[in-house]
Amino acid sequence: MKKIKYIIIAIVITCIAAFCLIYTRPRTVEQRYPYLDVAQSIRIEGNYTVGTSTEFIPFAIAPGEAHFEDLIERVRSAGFKTRLSNILPKTTSYHRASEDGINWDIEFVFDKVALPDGSISSGAVLSVQYFYDVLTLTVNGEIVSCTVENEAAWAQEIMDMIRGGQVR
Repeated sequence: MKKIKYIIIAIVITCIAAFCLIYTRPRTVEQRYPYLDVAQSIRIEGNYTVGTSTEFIPFAIAPGEAHFEDLIERVRSAGFKTRLSNILPKTTSYHRASEDGINWDIEFVFDKVALPDGSISSGAVLSVQYFYDVLTLTVNGEIVSCTVENEAAWAQEIMDMIRGGQVR
């Protein structure tokens, strides 16, 4: 009987570990949402803040403008790993602003996107937000907290493109 108990515990632990590995595996936006081709975006818009400023600065980048293609490619090629915290209920969080902090919210605007339920959506279908070191994807109302490899450097590269700076 003791042996069966240990076998059951081992199976449960193995299942939990497998779930965690599968749930948090890195996937691109297009792997997560096969109906969404980021390259079909017709405009990129959003806002950002720098340091301790509370004033969000709006921006818009159209096709052909500096960093439009680079920004699409940087988001399109990123492997977003879902955080295990998504399993838990959302709670209120507090953030301390710092002089070197960056926050941005990017919305990829589409003309027409066929959603899985058969409906057609237009406008800001994909939003990527980096807010006080927390990366979030929002697609068609689904909000997912994620991470990417070398997240701080990646977020700074995005910020440089948004502000018209040089890509590192």
